[in-house]
Amino acid sequence: MHYDQQQYAMYFFHPAAQYSQTDVLSDTYVQRSVQFVNQHKGFDSNYYLHRIERNEQEQKVLVEFRNYMGNYAIYSEAQENDQNVIQLEVQNDRVVGYYRPMFEIDQVINQFPRELPSGDQLLSSLEEEGILLSQVFSISLGYKLTIEEYYLNYVPHWVVELKNGERLFINKLKPKTEEEPSDELESN
Repeated sequence: MHYDQQQYAMYFFHPAAQYSQTDVLSDTYVQRSVQFVNQHKGFDSNYYLHRIERNEQEQKVLVEFRNYMGNYAIYSEAQENDQNVIQLEVQNDRVVGYYRPMFEIDQVINQFPRELPSGDQLLSSLEEEGILLSQVFSISLGYKLTIEEYYLNYVPHWVVELKNGERLFINKLKPKTEEEPSDELESN
């Protein structure tokens, strides 16, 4: 077991014995993952099934649950070791890897409305930056988490995930004049 103090997360790995590969349905992986999480700290927030990914070479399945605040997913800047997911690696009927954040949301303070660009504005902005829709895996509204010294900061963004694995956070558009600085695309 490894505890990362900078990421406020833990990772448990159990070396799997060599099992013969059997045909197991995806819902069996999900059921096994939910049972394991419930036996080891549980779902302490609003986590929803986000993805199931098979690794045929290692004969494992990755089951990932993403944390939500209200109706929107929460994303970290780094895609690797994202502090907003619980990930389980399941091999046949056994959980061999378990990653989870070790902090909990206590109370929400300093809420205020923010305005994001429209969907059309977002698509135009991506086009201006030379990002083709064929390069985009998904676009969604979500919160970007940054960990400050004494608190967690959640800021709404458009979250654009590219097929190459890059994640962009967009909450402002580039100004039309050259005078104003812009932080339109934040690439992570």
